Amino acid sequence: EERHSSHMTRLAGFVVELTAQGKFDDLMGEVTW
Repeated sequence: EERHSSHMTRLAGFVVELTAQGKFDDLMGEVTW
């Protein structure tokens, strides 16, 4: 599914940005996967 793939790509980019900003740990602290 192209739509699903696009969503995952966008999500991955979002995670990369958070990590680059050093906020990934904060996110993990608030979100239970």
